[in-house]
Amino acid sequence: MKNLLIASCSERTGKTTFTMALLRKLRSKGIQAGYFKPISSSKDDRDAEVAKEFLDLPEDLSVLNPVTITEWDYDMKEDGIEQAMNRIKKSYDELKRVYDLLVIEGCRTINYLSFLKLSSREMAGMLDAKILLLVSGRTDAQLDDVLLGASYFNDAEVPLIGTIFSLVPPEILEREKAIAGRLTKTTDIKVLGLIPDKGVLAAPTVDEIVQMLNAKYLCCEEYKDRIVEDFQVGAMELESALKFFRRSVNKAVILGGDRPALALAAMETDTSVVILTGGIYPPSTVLARAQERKIPVVMVQWDTYTTVQYLATHQVRGLLTLDQQEKVKEWDKIMNEIQIEAMLESLAS
Repeated sequence: MKNLLIASCSERTGKTTFTMALLRKLRSKGIQAGYFKPISSSKDDRDAEVAKEFLDLPEDLSVLNPVTITEWDYDMKEDGIEQAMNRIKKSYDELKRVYDLLVIEGCRTINYLSFLKLSSREMAGMLDAKILLLVSGRTDAQLDDVLLGASYFNDAEVPLIGTIFSLVPPEILEREKAIAGRLTKTTDIKVLGLIPDKGVLAAPTVDEIVQMLNAKYLCCEEYKDRIVEDFQVGAMELESALKFFRRSVNKAVILGGDRPALALAAMETDTSVVILTGGIYPPSTVLARAQERKIPVVMVQWDTYTTVQYLATHQVRGLLTLDQQEKVKEWDKIMNEIQIEAMLESLAS
């Protein structure tokens, strides 16, 4: 059986979470399947660490993720590239002694590191893998991504077993199913499943947001695993605050530390975390109420506008962890709809 490399034409398609959910499903079927991420694109990449914990993997992180090459490392010399390839091959050989099938998480995008001949296309050839292409299903433009990806891999005679539309808005799910059928009929590229864009699937935890913002907990850090499905900015007059905050659940409320009355109003609604901006400590009444409501309050040094802009341009998507049982159950349901048997047949042929 060939290995399976999960690749994507664009970032933020949920590749890491899908890879872990797929491995969980394969293992439930009795398949000895392992996780491998040959190359990370950031020194802060935690994907292998999260996968190790979620899947209870015995291997060291240096084996699961042997190489990191950032976008500033394209000046790497030939001997550096050779050393990277040797580390990847060494880890691969170690993992293949244990597992019948490796699910390999591709790096960033399909063409990342093409200049160094270390892209997903080269990795698939080196690691005896076929490709599953994950594309964003937010618009019909994913069809262009599928055709681009198929051409990219076909040029190197790397087999593509199919594609999955990810992050499909629920309101266009039926439309995308029809488009998937048309794609298979006209191109012979199999669409092996669709993943709806449910908030709970990709929602980050409070702590993931705190880490991204380099924020400081002021209270209730023990509730850091609460899910954040929406963001609201507290910039209104107090009279209209409650009505506004009630529009959303499981939310993060971002407001100035000098607006304690708004913070108190937010905590009377379904709020996961209050993010105070400007480096301003709130009055003790705010923290006392937060303790009663079990709502973390955190503080950042940036002003509100900068904080909101940063969150908008650095979309944080939550990873899959065992303590997020609601998310795990939702992913299990989705994996039941993915054509796993067709996938395995393609890998075996």
